[in-house]
Amino acid sequence: MHGVSAKTLLDGGHNPMSQPPAKPRLFQSRLRSLLIAVVFVAVFLATNGFGLVGLHYPHAIENDPLIAPVRVVSVQNDTLELEDGRVIVVDAISDPLDELIKASDDHVDIEFEDGSTNVVVFAKTRSWICGTSWIRLVNIPLIPDDVPINRRETICFGRLVTNQDTVAVQGRR
Repeated sequence: MHGVSAKTLLDGGHNPMSQPPAKPRLFQSRLRSLLIAVVFVAVFLATNGFGLVGLHYPHAIENDPLIAPVRVVSVQNDTLELEDGRVIVVDAISDPLDELIKASDDHVDIEFEDGSTNVVVFAKTRSWICGTSWIRLVNIPLIPDDVPINRRETICFGRLVTNQDTVAVQGRR
Protein backbone atom coordinates (compact mmCIF):
# COMPACT_ATOMS: atom_id res chain seq x y z
CA MET A 1 0.00 0.00 0.00
CA HIS A 2 2.76 2.23 -0.93
CA GLY A 3 1.74 5.50 -2.38
CA VAL A 4 -1.95 5.27 -1.36
CA SER A 5 -3.16 8.00 0.91
CA ALA A 6 -5.37 7.45 3.93
CA LYS A 7 -8.13 9.58 2.33
CA THR A 8 -8.25 7.29 -0.72
CA LEU A 9 -8.61 4.28 1.57
CA LEU A 10 -11.44 5.97 3.50
CA ASP A 11 -13.30 6.79 0.28
CA GLY A 12 -13.23 3.18 -0.76
CA GLY A 13 -10.45 3.68 -3.21
CA HIS A 14 -12.31 6.25 -5.27
CA ASN A 15 -11.13 9.73 -5.72
CA PRO A 16 -14.13 12.04 -5.68
CA MET A 17 -12.21 14.77 -7.41
CA SER A 18 -11.41 12.67 -10.44
CA GLN A 19 -15.01 11.41 -11.14
CA PRO A 20 -18.21 13.33 -10.35
CA PRO A 21 -21.04 11.29 -8.84
CA ALA A 22 -23.36 9.75 -11.41
CA LYS A 23 -26.59 11.69 -11.99
CA PRO A 24 -29.79 9.82 -12.70
CA ARG A 25 -30.58 9.94 -16.36
CA LEU A 26 -33.52 12.04 -17.46
CA PHE A 27 -35.50 8.97 -18.59
CA GLN A 28 -34.92 7.24 -15.24
CA SER A 29 -36.18 10.20 -13.19
CA ARG A 30 -39.35 10.54 -15.33
CA LEU A 31 -39.98 6.82 -15.11
CA ARG A 32 -39.53 6.93 -11.34
CA SER A 33 -41.94 9.88 -11.05
CA LEU A 34 -44.49 8.13 -13.25
CA LEU A 35 -44.18 4.94 -11.23
CA ILE A 36 -44.69 6.83 -7.96
CA ALA A 37 -47.76 8.58 -9.40
CA VAL A 38 -49.24 5.27 -10.64
CA VAL A 39 -48.67 3.61 -7.26
CA PHE A 40 -50.24 6.60 -5.49
CA VAL A 41 -53.33 6.52 -7.73
CA ALA A 42 -53.64 2.73 -7.40
CA VAL A 43 -53.48 2.92 -3.60
CA PHE A 44 -55.99 5.77 -3.59
CA LEU A 45 -58.44 3.90 -5.83
CA ALA A 46 -58.05 0.74 -3.79
CA THR A 47 -58.79 2.56 -0.53
CA ASN A 48 -61.73 4.35 -2.17
CA GLY A 49 -63.05 1.00 -3.39
CA PHE A 50 -62.81 -0.45 0.11
CA GLY A 51 -64.65 2.56 1.53
CA LEU A 52 -61.70 4.04 3.37
CA VAL A 53 -61.50 7.29 1.39
CA GLY A 54 -64.58 9.21 0.26
CA LEU A 55 -64.68 11.93 -2.37
CA HIS A 56 -68.47 12.45 -2.46
CA TYR A 57 -70.65 14.51 -0.14
CA PRO A 58 -74.42 15.12 0.04
CA HIS A 59 -75.69 18.36 -1.48
CA ALA A 60 -79.33 19.14 -0.69
CA ILE A 61 -81.31 20.59 -3.57
CA GLU A 62 -84.77 22.12 -3.49
CA ASN A 63 -87.27 20.14 -5.54
CA ASP A 64 -91.00 19.97 -6.14
CA PRO A 65 -92.06 16.32 -5.90
CA LEU A 66 -95.71 17.01 -6.73
CA ILE A 67 -96.73 15.52 -10.07
CA ALA A 68 -99.70 17.77 -10.97
CA PRO A 69 -99.89 20.43 -8.25
CA VAL A 70 -103.19 22.22 -7.69
CA ARG A 71 -103.38 25.36 -5.57
CA VAL A 72 -105.54 25.18 -2.44
CA VAL A 73 -107.67 28.31 -2.10
CA SER A 74 -109.12 27.64 1.35
CA VAL A 75 -108.99 25.10 4.14
CA GLN A 76 -111.96 25.03 6.52
CA ASN A 77 -112.23 22.27 9.10
CA ASP A 78 -112.37 19.13 6.95
CA THR A 79 -112.93 20.80 3.56
CA LEU A 80 -110.39 21.72 0.88
CA GLU A 81 -111.36 24.15 -1.85
CA LEU A 82 -109.06 24.00 -4.86
CA GLU A 83 -108.25 26.79 -7.30
CA ASP A 84 -110.03 25.00 -10.15
CA GLY A 85 -113.30 24.94 -8.16
CA ARG A 86 -113.25 21.37 -6.87
CA VAL A 87 -114.16 20.80 -3.24
CA ILE A 88 -112.87 17.83 -1.27
CA VAL A 89 -114.22 16.67 2.08
CA VAL A 90 -111.37 15.11 4.01
CA ASP A 91 -111.58 12.12 6.37
CA ALA A 92 -110.41 12.69 9.95
CA ILE A 93 -106.66 13.25 10.25
CA SER A 94 -104.40 13.73 13.26
CA ASP A 95 -102.36 16.74 12.07
CA PRO A 96 -103.91 20.16 11.42
CA LEU A 97 -104.76 20.21 7.72
CA ASP A 98 -104.07 23.92 7.24
CA GLU A 99 -100.50 23.53 8.55
CA LEU A 100 -99.81 20.61 6.20
CA ILE A 101 -101.13 22.59 3.23
CA LYS A 102 -99.15 25.69 4.21
CA ALA A 103 -95.94 23.62 4.51
CA SER A 104 -96.62 22.41 0.94
CA ASP A 105 -96.68 26.00 -0.37
CA ASP A 106 -100.49 25.81 -0.64
CA HIS A 107 -100.30 23.12 -3.36
CA VAL A 108 -101.45 19.49 -3.33
CA ASP A 109 -101.70 16.52 -5.68
CA ILE A 110 -105.03 14.76 -6.05
CA GLU A 111 -105.34 11.15 -7.21
CA PHE A 112 -108.67 9.43 -7.73
CA GLU A 113 -109.21 5.85 -6.58
CA ASP A 114 -110.53 3.58 -9.37
CA GLY A 115 -112.85 6.08 -11.08
CA SER A 116 -114.82 6.87 -7.92
CA THR A 117 -115.14 10.14 -6.05
CA ASN A 118 -112.69 8.91 -3.41
CA VAL A 119 -109.37 10.74 -3.55
CA VAL A 120 -105.92 10.61 -2.02
CA VAL A 121 -104.39 14.00 -1.23
CA PHE A 122 -100.60 14.37 -1.41
CA ALA A 123 -98.47 17.28 -0.22
CA LYS A 124 -94.84 18.31 -0.40
CA THR A 125 -93.06 17.64 2.90
CA ARG A 126 -89.56 18.56 3.89
CA SER A 127 -87.32 15.59 4.46
CA TRP A 128 -83.84 15.05 5.87
CA ILE A 129 -80.70 13.55 4.43
CA CYS A 130 -79.06 10.58 6.07
CA GLY A 131 -75.34 11.11 5.60
CA THR A 132 -74.34 7.61 6.63
CA SER A 133 -73.64 6.48 3.07
CA TRP A 134 -71.10 9.30 2.67
CA ILE A 135 -69.09 8.56 5.83
CA ARG A 136 -65.62 7.17 5.24
CA LEU A 137 -62.44 6.93 7.27
CA VAL A 138 -61.06 9.89 5.30
CA ASN A 139 -63.51 12.35 3.69
CA ILE A 140 -62.31 14.65 0.94
CA PRO A 141 -65.46 16.51 -0.21
CA LEU A 142 -64.75 17.01 -3.90
CA ILE A 143 -67.80 15.62 -5.72
CA PRO A 144 -71.32 16.73 -4.69
CA ASP A 145 -74.15 14.20 -4.87
CA ASP A 146 -77.42 16.10 -5.43
CA VAL A 147 -80.05 14.83 -3.02
CA PRO A 148 -83.67 16.09 -3.21
CA ILE A 149 -84.75 17.55 0.14
CA ASN A 150 -88.56 17.34 -0.37
CA ARG A 151 -90.75 14.29 -0.86
CA ARG A 152 -94.34 13.63 -1.88
CA GLU A 153 -96.35 12.31 1.04
CA THR A 154 -99.95 11.25 1.55
CA ILE A 155 -101.57 13.69 3.98
CA CYS A 156 -105.20 12.55 3.88
CA PHE A 157 -107.99 10.69 2.15
CA GLY A 158 -111.31 12.20 1.17
CA ARG A 159 -114.02 12.42 -1.43
CA LEU A 160 -114.83 14.89 -4.15
CA VAL A 161 -118.16 16.65 -3.46
CA THR A 162 -118.36 18.79 -6.61
CA ASN A 163 -118.99 17.44 -10.10
CA GLN A 164 -115.88 17.63 -12.28
CA ASP A 165 -118.00 18.42 -15.34
CA THR A 166 -119.49 21.44 -13.53
CA VAL A 167 -116.02 22.64 -12.66
CA ALA A 168 -114.93 22.27 -16.31
CA VAL A 169 -117.95 24.29 -17.50
CA GLN A 170 -117.27 27.01 -14.89
CA GLY A 171 -113.65 27.19 -16.05
CA ARG A 172 -114.75 27.91 -19.67
CA ARG A 173 -116.81 30.98 -18.74
